[in-house]
Amino acid sequence: MLLAAACGRRGSADRPTDSTVVFSMIPAADAPVLRVSVMRDGQISAGGRPVAPRVLDSLFGSLKTANGVVWYYREAPQGRPTIQQQAAISVVLNLMIHHQLPVRLSTMPDFSDVIARDRAGPPP
Repeated sequence: MLLAAACGRRGSADRPTDSTVVFSMIPAADAPVLRVSVMRDGQISAGGRPVAPRVLDSLFGSLKTANGVVWYYREAPQGRPTIQQQAAISVVLNLMIHHQLPVRLSTMPDFSDVIARDRAGPPP
């Protein structure tokens, strides 16, 4: 679950400046998971299958209804994204924000690092 709070204040030239704080709760251990990958060529996969942005939007809507969580992987996370990959990343992130979905980040294409962190439990 995400909770966003915004507050306004006066900026330097009497222009309002808004700031937003986002609070994230850890999803339930049995929450549905959708594994999303963004490849260097810009291909987006969900659940191991290539998907178009409109399909991903629909999947995220269903996941939100089920109080699910996104596991997100970006191919070659240590390097700079390609132009195609950056465009796909923007699509995925904007949809996750739109649907207010909790996200677990992975550096492994098989999501094994997320699975290991979940088994270990929350940090102390």
